[in-house]
Amino acid sequence: MGNSQEELGGVMTWDEVCRRAAGRRHYNSWRQALVVQRRFRLVQFMYPPCTGKGVLGNYGWQSAAARALGVSRATICRDAAQLEAELRESRQRRGRQRGS
Repeated sequence: MGNSQEELGGVMTWDEVCRRAAGRRHYNSWRQALVVQRRFRLVQFMYPPCTGKGVLGNYGWQSAAARALGVSRATICRDAAQLEAELRESRQRRGRQRGS
């Protein structure tokens, strides 16, 4: 099932190792780009630019966002927590800069 050396036919050449590593790097960077795009869309969902009113605090907003973005509610919860942590950190950093 996995990609053990026995299943791959024994010892891999250096070229095969490099090609597999390059493939993993490409796939992981593609996944990271999807995360950034999804979080950007989530921020737009949380704080719509036209109304100025966010959906935060509305019951079921995470479920609605998950349906709109086509991901699970757990993914939305994780992304929202990460965005909130980044916002907190940014505010703290800005506060320290003003105090200096």
